[in-house]
Amino acid sequence: MTSFSLPLRREQPPPDLASYLYKNRIVYLGMSLVPSVTELILAEFLYLQYEDEQKPIYLYINSTGTTKVKLYAKHMGKSTE
Repeated sequence: MTSFSLPLRREQPPPDLASYLYKNRIVYLGMSLVPSVTELILAEFLYLQYEDEQKPIYLYINSTGTTKVKLYAKHMGKSTE
């Protein structure tokens, strides 16, 4: 019987979510667009473009859906378009 051993790999903790998103040039929007959030998102876009203007930047929007938008639009007398 032959025994063999696998090379030992150094276990590393997974990267935190913010680092992973930044490394992959993903801007994450998961809350309402209040002025402070808007400023942070814009700053992240500008910085990522400054780093490499040739690489794409992705925007991920975590939305609860359009129900709130429809209710808000109806209340304001506007269309959802």
